[in-house]
Amino acid sequence: MQLFLDILFARVNLAIVLLLCAIYILRKIIIKHFGINGGFLQKKYRFLQEHHKFLGLLAIIFGLIHGIFSSGEVISLNLGTVCWVLLILLAISWFVRVKFKKKWLYYHRGLAGLFIGILFFHIIEVGGFTSDFLSLYQAKKPIPDSSNLNTNIIEPRIPSNLTSKKFVDGIYTGTATGYQPGLVVQVTITGGAIASIAIVSHNERGPEHYSYAMKHVPDAIIKNQSTDVDGISGATKTSNGIKNAVNDALIKAVGQ
Repeated sequence: MQLFLDILFARVNLAIVLLLCAIYILRKIIIKHFGINGGFLQKKYRFLQEHHKFLGLLAIIFGLIHGIFSSGEVISLNLGTVCWVLLILLAISWFVRVKFKKKWLYYHRGLAGLFIGILFFHIIEVGGFTSDFLSLYQAKKPIPDSSNLNTNIIEPRIPSNLTSKKFVDGIYTGTATGYQPGLVVQVTITGGAIASIAIVSHNERGPEHYSYAMKHVPDAIIKNQSTDVDGISGATKTSNGIKNAVNDALIKAVGQ
């Protein structure tokens, strides 16, 4: 549910931003080609102007909600939070426009341009749009029947009762998708038990998103000798990726 809400509010907020840009462009077209002295067009101009302010407020609210459900902390130094702060500064610049007179508009437009630029890089940082849909699709995949475990299963889902199987000592590698594809772990089995878990490589983005999960999820798996452990709040995708990769390695350790 957290992943679904994260994606939902991210999409809604992006739609609001695009609508704000469209409204601004339409307002400029009306002013440039028709002026605002005509009765009908003046009403349209005022209508767009009022909705511009309302949508800006919605963007701040939905941006905060998106941040709460995302894999990063809201109050932290990341591009998503910077975008949200810029939205707040845009609102403030409008409220203090009387004090700054005509200069406020230059500040407002400058902040808007900076916001759009950072938003663009933020979208790239989180992997664009496809990674979110991929993660949502994988979260809906059914849990495989552990009685039919075989080495052809590349990415089992969690929770798993693999601990009911007998593991053969050795070092095994598992691969899964976290926030990005290519999360690889190395699991060491000693005395039939999980002795250590190392993250060999990954393509996760933003240490503030994944570092805590990469430290604590493997420790929890080793302590419980099971991948049926809680993930890290705010890093759900990475947490699930680690557990799936460990499951993939454990499958190879069964009956070897």
